[in-house]
Amino acid sequence: MPTSLVEALFPPKNHVFRGVVRRGALEPFIPKSNSLDESIHDFVSRRFGNHVAENMISALVHGIFAGDSRILSVRSCFPSLWEAEQKYGSVVRSLIVSSLSKQAPESFSPDISVKEADFIKRIKSSSIYSFKNGLETLTNAIEADLKQNYPNVTILKNTEVTQINPPTSPNAPIVIETKNGEKFNATNVISSISSGALAPLLPENSPLGLLLAVNPAVNVVVVNLNFENPPNTSILPISGFGYLVPRTQPSPVIGVIFDSETIPEQSQGTPHITRLTCMMGGARFNEIFGSVDTFDKSACLETAVATVRKDLNITAPLLSSHVSLHKNCITQYTVGHAQRLQKIDAILRQEFDGRLAVAGSSYLGVGVNDCVLGARDIARRLQTSQSVTGLERA
Repeated sequence: MPTSLVEALFPPKNHVFRGVVRRGALEPFIPKSNSLDESIHDFVSRRFGNHVAENMISALVHGIFAGDSRILSVRSCFPSLWEAEQKYGSVVRSLIVSSLSKQAPESFSPDISVKEADFIKRIKSSSIYSFKNGLETLTNAIEADLKQNYPNVTILKNTEVTQINPPTSPNAPIVIETKNGEKFNATNVISSISSGALAPLLPENSPLGLLLAVNPAVNVVVVNLNFENPPNTSILPISGFGYLVPRTQPSPVIGVIFDSETIPEQSQGTPHITRLTCMMGGARFNEIFGSVDTFDKSACLETAVATVRKDLNITAPLLSSHVSLHKNCITQYTVGHAQRLQKIDAILRQEFDGRLAVAGSSYLGVGVNDCVLGARDIARRLQTSQSVTGLERA
């Protein structure tokens, strides 16, 4: 499994990667494209050949976006590739320049404490991190901090928003309506729900809703599998992060993570268990499972177990499992996403006077780190201005 774009484009020696090095050597001589955007597949096949695009990159896109590289935007999904071609005319040339340039000395913002700076240094070289009690640890900690240190903050749970009305004049409030009939007047609103969920909450005649609804979102099935193994003995044929399946392989699985290998700390106290996470569906959900409404967990589990046993030659007993369907969980940044964000930014300033900001995984990155960065950027901008959209970096 490639762990970075560089490794995907310049993989280790293997018969599967035959001819890749030659294409990499020729890449600096490929003319730069003048298009405003293109699909990941088109970009990579143009610069590195169809073999790299169909196999390595399509697998990487499965792992990050659970998506189809033929429709996703290279400019928005892999901005470093796009910027490399735009600035240097070549991805390889960009890598050479970066390796020769001196790195700036490490520095931290004045509002970062010594404790936080030490934490940042420790995780800087980590490709992944986890929480002992799952990702909800993060949101629970945020809630606890707000309740303890910010008495002016009120958290309303189980309060469904049904309408967000723009201000009727420059000094008028944004009016939020809820399912139980309540109305809230707000000077500023930050929406961190998906763009597809935000769209129907806006006025019907607004072009903003149409733009927000352009990008589809995929359904992903996560199957957690726990196999028995002799204490402190791996039943996996290889050691590593896991594996991703390219589009060229007719598999119902898009990727498998070796949890016992990647986060061994989570296995403390259970040395007799090999933990795997199997990802299925994504852009191919309907092809594999049909409609979400008729999704069959039992059949899905049976398929996942059979596929993993076949791929990894596992014969050990299955101790436990869990199947979860995540509906519309990853927004797909289709070609033209960057240009649409610029239009959304302009409409937010026009219709909402710049007082409705958007954050979350539908806009400037699908990862948790991207979402945290976007939220912090909005908070900091609001300290000095009431007109903030969250898309200033788009």
